[in-house]
Amino acid sequence: MLLAPRTRRFALVAALAITTGACTKSDNEPKHPTKLGPAVTVTSTSPTTAPRSTTPTTAVAPVGVPDGETAARRLYDAWVANDRAAAAKIADAAAIDAVFSAPKGTYELYRGCDTGEFGTGGCLFRNRANNNTIQIDLEKRATGWVVSGAFFSTS
Repeated sequence: MLLAPRTRRFALVAALAITTGACTKSDNEPKHPTKLGPAVTVTSTSPTTAPRSTTPTTAVAPVGVPDGETAARRLYDAWVANDRAAAAKIADAAAIDAVFSAPKGTYELYRGCDTGEFGTGGCLFRNRANNNTIQIDLEKRATGWVVSGAFFSTS
């Protein structure tokens, strides 16, 4: 039976669709088959070691001081002396990292610290030579005032 050219094309397309549809792989299947070798059993001849402790280590919380300005000045003094241990007594780790990342220079307390009347406060140290600043954020905790954050800024 002879089909018209248009009907032949339709029949060919339909036949290809049916044939290739049955042979296609999904997107999740590998394009090439993977050959797996025989199962292998692995044994260890090294001595067994004790499991590591799963107790998390935490940084020691800063002790704090009676007022915010003293905490800010102690952190500044520890930075000048390059004494992270002293800084850790009155400041959180992130604040220490921020202050210690500032380039050395002569900074002065700029217009004092705010009052901290709501349990938080701040101080600003400014380098008059280039107007760089170190902002120190303070927080009153049960043990006293601690430096809870810091930010270095160039002019």
